[in-house]
Formats: sequence, structure tokens, C-alpha cells
Amino acid sequence: MRISGVQTYSPKNLEETLQILYRHPLQFYILSGGTDLVVKMQDGVIHPKHLLNLSFVRELKGFSSEDGQIVLGTNVTFGEILENSLFRKQAEPLYQAAKCMGSPQIRNLATLGGNIINASPAADSVPPLFVLNAEVCLESVNSIRWVKIEHLAAGPGKTIRKPFELLTKIRFPIKPASWHGGFLRLGQREALAISKVSLAYWGVLENGVIQDIRLALGAVAPTVIQPPKTEAFLKGNTLTETEMTRVAEILKTEVHPISDIRSNETYRREMCGVLLKRALRQLMTQCT
Repeated sequence: MRISGVQTYSPKNLEETLQILYRHPLQFYILSGGTDLVVKMQDGVIHPKHLLNLSFVRELKGFSSEDGQIVLGTNVTFGEILENSLFRKQAEPLYQAAKCMGSPQIRNLATLGGNIINASPAADSVPPLFVLNAEVCLESVNSIRWVKIEHLAAGPGKTIRKPFELLTKIRFPIKPASWHGGFLRLGQREALAISKVSLAYWGVLENGVIQDIRLALGAVAPTVIQPPKTEAFLKGNTLTETEMTRVAEILKTEVHPISDIRSNETYRREMCGVLLKRALRQLMTQCT
């Protein structure tokens, strides 16, 4: 890849990539799919002199199902997620989020790792990874550490990744077939806009009673969040319309949205309750 005025390094393997980061930890912007970084460069938001292009690093590609877990390289694209039945069957929230990820052209370029490491509160892949109980791998020349996805972001656009580390893999456990889930979002033009509010869910329902459930919301706080009070209320509860109305009110007390150019705080808070009700109705349908 050549970009005018920018020196680009394109390592062929992970060892070479980590060595570059080790020697020059603060020098490089990291380029994966480029759907976000290149736009920022074109808009003049950032002015990198050096890019580390990960497109040819073979260890960052592909995915597997092994030892009760699904493991993905960070260069897996959202298009690849949609093309494989493994995700539709074993990771419904992530599969549905991939369908919302821009146009087909964007999905074929945008990578899972890039969407995660940007640490945007509105990143569509992150709420699904929260509910799937995912971990991410941060590697350097001298260390490998696995971090729970909920501990990665330190604020909007900030992560705990050290300058000499690289996000290389994502993994999450495979749940029994009785578990179902999904991803819902509100945006200006559906897939082509940044989410105003998003919600992922992953749960199991037996005889009308929620046995277990995980929820995560995007674009309603400085980072993606899970609502513990809402989850606790739902576990062991029957999904009647009355109970769904009650739990929607609980959820509204656990989010901390802001007003910005895309939406306002009041609307976002109300829509959290709306999306939760939609998600619970979908879960009832999926589990019958």
C-alpha cells in the first residue's frame, strides 16, 4: 500500500511485526482494514509519517473452533464472519452485528481487530463480544497476555494496550445450542451510520423463564457497558409484558448517555428500554 507522504512498512509475519513495534513503539500508526484510519487521514484528522500495514501478516488471519472455544485472528473481516455458518450458529450476536457493519464493500475490508482497538463506545462488534465473554490477546516480543474484552477500553479512543504490543487474537467460549442471542441498533441510515444506541444479548430461556442472560450496550457511556442490575432482575424471571416494562426502567438507570451531533441524552436513554424489550421478545421467539 502506498500513501503519498507516508512511509509504509508491510511485514509478512508476526515476529517481524512485533520486532518493529519493539524497536519503534511510538513511531507507527497501525493499519489493518483501513476503513477508519484512511478516512481520518483524508479528512486531516491525523497526519502519520509512518504506517505499519498488517494486511500481509498471515498469523492474524483466519479462525478456528478448538477446545470449546472460537478463536479469531484480528484481521478477520466482517465479510468473512458473514460467510461462515460457524458464527451464525455459535455466535449469533457477532454475526448479526457484522450484518450492520456498513456496506458490503466496507464489510469486506473492515477487520474485527480494527473495530475493537479503536475503542469507540459505538463500535458495533464490541457489545456482542462482551456478551460472548470474549478475551483479546495482546502480544509483544517478550510477552503474551489475554485480557477480558470489558477491561480493554480505558475511555473513548483509549485502551490499555502498550505501544509495543499488538492485538493479535480474540477468543470466546462456545455455549450449548440452547443459548440464543442477537444485536440491535439504532442509527441514522441503519448499516451506513454510526450507532446512536446498540444492544447485544445472549441468553437461555426454559419454560418461559430466563435461566441466564448477558447484555451489553454501546454508545450510551464512555465505553461499552454491561448492566448488572438489569441482568440480575431478568435471571429467574418470566418474560411477561409487565416484567419487560419494569426491567426496561431499571436499564434506563444504568446507562449514562450524552447528547452529541447524532442524538441527545433523553432519546438514547429511552431507546435503551425500547431495544431491550425488542431483544427479549426476540429471545422468546428464538427459544421456542
